[in-house]
Amino acid sequence: MYKQDQNNYIVPYGFKDSLFAFLRENDISYHAENKTTLNELKMMPIQDLSLYDYQEKAVDIVSSHTNGVLVSPTGSGKTRMGMALIGKLNVKTLWITNKIDLLTQSKKVFESFYSNKAGQISGGKVNIQDVTFATVQTLNNVDLTDFKDTFGLIIVDECFTGDTEILTDKGYIKFKDLKDEKVAQYHSNGDIKFVKPIRKIKKHYEGEMIDYKIHRDARVLMTPNHRQIYRDNNNNIKEVLAKDINRGRTIVAGKGTGINNSLSYTEKLLIMTQADGYKTKSATNQYQVQFNKDRKVERFLDIVDNLQFDIRLNEVKARKGARRFTYYLPEGIYPKLLSNVFHIDDFGYQKAREFIDEVCFWDGYSKNGKNVNYDSIVKENVNFVSAIATLGGYKNYQIVKEDNRSENFSDIHRVFFVDKETKSMYEQKQDIKTTNYKGDVYCVEVETGMIVVRSEGHTFISGNCHRVVGAPTNTMQFYKVLSSLNAKYKYGLTATMFNKPNYASQTPIYVVGEVLHEIDSKDIPRVNATHIRVDLDTPTSDEYLMPDRTIDYMEQVNYLYNNYERNIALITNMLKNSHRHNIVLSNRNEHLNILKDLLESLGMKVGVVIGETKPVEREKLFQEFREGKINFLLSNYMLLKEGQDLPIADTLHLVMPVRDKITTIQSVGRIERLYKGKKDAFVFDYVDKNIGNLIGMFTDRRRHLNAR
Repeated sequence: MYKQDQNNYIVPYGFKDSLFAFLRENDISYHAENKTTLNELKMMPIQDLSLYDYQEKAVDIVSSHTNGVLVSPTGSGKTRMGMALIGKLNVKTLWITNKIDLLTQSKKVFESFYSNKAGQISGGKVNIQDVTFATVQTLNNVDLTDFKDTFGLIIVDECFTGDTEILTDKGYIKFKDLKDEKVAQYHSNGDIKFVKPIRKIKKHYEGEMIDYKIHRDARVLMTPNHRQIYRDNNNNIKEVLAKDINRGRTIVAGKGTGINNSLSYTEKLLIMTQADGYKTKSATNQYQVQFNKDRKVERFLDIVDNLQFDIRLNEVKARKGARRFTYYLPEGIYPKLLSNVFHIDDFGYQKAREFIDEVCFWDGYSKNGKNVNYDSIVKENVNFVSAIATLGGYKNYQIVKEDNRSENFSDIHRVFFVDKETKSMYEQKQDIKTTNYKGDVYCVEVETGMIVVRSEGHTFISGNCHRVVGAPTNTMQFYKVLSSLNAKYKYGLTATMFNKPNYASQTPIYVVGEVLHEIDSKDIPRVNATHIRVDLDTPTSDEYLMPDRTIDYMEQVNYLYNNYERNIALITNMLKNSHRHNIVLSNRNEHLNILKDLLESLGMKVGVVIGETKPVEREKLFQEFREGKINFLLSNYMLLKEGQDLPIADTLHLVMPVRDKITTIQSVGRIERLYKGKKDAFVFDYVDKNIGNLIGMFTDRRRHLNAR
């Protein structure tokens, strides 16, 4: 976060107080010239914010400094304190977040307390008013030069929550990690073949880079003389130096040249097994699968009927509404990962498209006959699907919901598909900027001069020898914005920031400033939740053990959410609390849908909010929950642990194991907010009492909550 310009060091704004303290302590004289902007205006309140004493104290402390961070736990009224800062300072304000949901919510809160006009910067549109609410992603795509003296106050809400990759026969790999893999070479007719690169390049680079937009929320950095590839409106391939990019259409996919026969029924069986099957204890190659939906049963039986070998299919007893089968795979086949049974360079165009159809049926989402997305907490599978989609002519891009709990946990990954041919019917003006860069750059050289790369989850075709590096991270996006605007006051608001080296939550102190005040959760008026352990008699299983007998946590999660008896035990306890206002959190969307089906079959009103839920539908479900029209609101830990105002909630069900301190505290904070008539709150923490590592995770959750 610093750079050197000849004899000058340019450091982030948040570091200035530490820098000045260092200079004073070492008797080094210095001169500071203040070039910040105030831009005063009169805030016009329409109702009193009615702050608690601890909130008044926090606002007074923060407003006595020009910059820094307020740490304000879940349920403490962080947004309301931010609104109080706006009213106290009476200057033109920019409120920044990295989620459109948080933006919308914060803007609504502001409009309920002030009559001043509220603007919005999001989705590529800019509307600046007295107080403007913006996403950091759009701000990064806006030329901020014209706005550098516009704002007197900047508030960063929930402050600060990659390297470019190349497609190889082993999947997408970061340039810096490339070894002996074959790389994807693009041809002018749209074909993609895997070849050994002529040479690999690594070079230290200092100087100007071209910041090239490849999607509305994804960019990549290239050296000015990199050759970028595009198609013109006559579908001819063109190449141009990155510094000279003007018009053209980015190529986003191609046609695989591997085996181009149809996907076999054996391969379809392996895809189904990877998605929904699990190994039994009875034999090393015996699997079991259970379906609650008729369409899946029909697809499974059709696959079995068309197999060229006997899998010894046997239907076994299952709970009402479900069908369970056991079957045998050939010896030596263990489809834990898609890459265990498929090879990327085998896929031709047609086979790739059939593969996407099949994985989306079992673990994805389709609409009007078109594949929309595939998601999994298994990163390797999502990366594999993304690679095959590129070979099948799909524009595709991934999003990642980071999970920093421990090495046992993985991020939630989703890949979206847009079905389109590789040709382009029109040109578009390219969005490029320049930025300074210091560090290593990488590339490879291939015969055609065109390779398949991916940046921030977005795949596109690029020239080789382009010295490509990663696009800005989320933290660097905030840094860029705050460094470009001369506001006198810059504050960060965050719910949790633990003193942990190299932890993501520590980055605000460099971008915004030191922690000015931290509200003690004991000072917050709340309905303290009673933490109740609910033991589940889930048996242990070899299904989630690796060959060395260590636990494969992703397989363990699959085992838990597919366990019908476990789900019935969850539902049994939930029904005892159906008269309350329940939030149910899991870490698998498929698990939420299973619980939804079970609850609805028993007459419960249920809402499910996941990443693919459209904003309008999401807000509708939240409002129905606030009005008491929904008995159970189901969501995942990452989506609902923060940023939603649902004070009516009084009961929380943690139906899948988590260990992370932030996730645990913020999840419980959802139900501890004050609400008229609320007298108590309960957290039902479901513990698989026979499984040692899951008991340990419960112990961590109990410790986190007791230590608040």
